[in-house]
Amino acid sequence: MKKMTPPKNMPMDLADRYTMNGVAKVYDWYFDDSYDIGQPRHYAMQTFLDLTAKAKRGETHYYGVTDLWLYQALALFPLAGKRVAVFGSATPWYESICLAYGAREVVIFEYGPIISEHPSVRMVTYEQFAQCPEPFDVGLSISSFEHAGLGRYGDPLDPEGDLKAMQAAKRIIRKGGLLYLALPIGTDAVTWNAHRVYGLLRLTMMFDGWSTLASIGFDPRQLLVSGRSGVQPVFVLENS
Repeated sequence: MKKMTPPKNMPMDLADRYTMNGVAKVYDWYFDDSYDIGQPRHYAMQTFLDLTAKAKRGETHYYGVTDLWLYQALALFPLAGKRVAVFGSATPWYESICLAYGAREVVIFEYGPIISEHPSVRMVTYEQFAQCPEPFDVGLSISSFEHAGLGRYGDPLDPEGDLKAMQAAKRIIRKGGLLYLALPIGTDAVTWNAHRVYGLLRLTMMFDGWSTLASIGFDPRQLLVSGRSGVQPVFVLENS
């Protein structure tokens, strides 16, 4: 059964909440990336081997310079030997980066099923974790949380979906554990339904309850740049 088809326009009754009472500008950029949740995605062992080798060479994938900034973050704050939660997954690229940097176990948090051939990578739903919670040392969210609640992937509409995702991460990552986070930075905006762009107001809300240890690729002037997208620096946050 396919998830809900994403609405092409922001519902008027939710507009004030999505835009923080008009603070966030609205842009158009529509996607229907909803999928059949009854059909698991399959991550083959060879794919992991190829992508892990690519990560060890220091190469980039879909997000280009953000990957380079992530490599710097992982050099400063290693995850070798740790259990890592990866929030959101379209391909096993970031899972493979974690493996390349010595993660002991990688667990993907997703809504639809994923079958992994790699013995150190598995998938759970948020509901499954709630039934048997075992906090993780580290979390990784690279260009993921900004989509939450926009319906692009067939998920339920929720103007606070990204904020709730950050709060869920606090429950999943142990106290003192780290979150590597990348989000589009610019003036506050909602690009319907592609993603949110984080300016000073929404970014401050996202960081509530976290301590910022590093911000790699970030320049405060980026918060003054308007547009439907934005650069994605990597923040290293501690669950405080």
